[in-house]
Amino acid sequence: MTQRPLAGQTILVTGAGGFLGRNIAAALLAAGADLYAIDRHFDKFVAPSLQTITADCRQMPPLRAQALVHAAFITDALDTPPESQLRANNETLSATLAYAQKQAIARVICLSSDALFQATSAMPISPDRPPNPQGAYGVAKAQMEATAATLRESGRDVLCARLGAIYGPHETMRPTRPRLSLVARLLHQASTSGEIALPRPQESREWTYAPDIGRALVALLAAEKLNHPLYQLASGDVLNNLELALRIQQALPGTSLRILADSEHSEPPVTRRGWLETARLRDDTGFCSWRRMDSATLRASL
Repeated sequence: MTQRPLAGQTILVTGAGGFLGRNIAAALLAAGADLYAIDRHFDKFVAPSLQTITADCRQMPPLRAQALVHAAFITDALDTPPESQLRANNETLSATLAYAQKQAIARVICLSSDALFQATSAMPISPDRPPNPQGAYGVAKAQMEATAATLRESGRDVLCARLGAIYGPHETMRPTRPRLSLVARLLHQASTSGEIALPRPQESREWTYAPDIGRALVALLAAEKLNHPLYQLASGDVLNNLELALRIQQALPGTSLRILADSEHSEPPVTRRGWLETARLRDDTGFCSWRRMDSATLRASL
């Protein structure tokens, strides 16, 4: 595998003001890239070699860049009709891909999600598994992956990076992310009240640290040649909710734990119980440096 350094390359990141976008931007800056950060709204976000541009993806100014990471997406929102979510996400994707073609941006990576699976068994999920989405967010991600594969067949260097459950620094609620991860909610409980009120202790998820997603994307952007339209980015760190709570207790000593009965919470059930198989990423880029959830990553996520 041949890697090209990102130092001196200019990369554009859409959705860079959000939770994942900020972690991606930090990883790209650490790799030496120059960065255009695009979002409709930025909180405090200052770093060297970073230019923030407040804009909708459908109205981006002409910029010269070697690559683009499309991280702007609207997750499922209970107060937004599914048709509106689909239209907004698909219009944003189409506009971003057309923009990249017009600006002669060589490589485009679109961020997808395991939300395009309704349910999986507790075993590795192959990137070749056909999607069976439920909900507007999952449907939009399935459409994104199909679009990227179609463009790649026509010679465009467009691909998707599929992600699972993520936690890490900079996670806050915003209009495009109306619900925080379970990790963020439990950390907030523990740090403010000294107690974790835990729903569904045996329910399991694969958790990936957001800064590692950024470093994996650096590897994908640096690869001279990529052989597939889809790569899965995930740590393999599968925890049930009780194991998660115990790790938070280790990170924040003195935190008490209370198990909630089903009648005491409204936490939606998680049905995607498998974990994303990442051999394709390792084989094509060499990246396999995933951090397990521990006290350091949890405290950094507060």
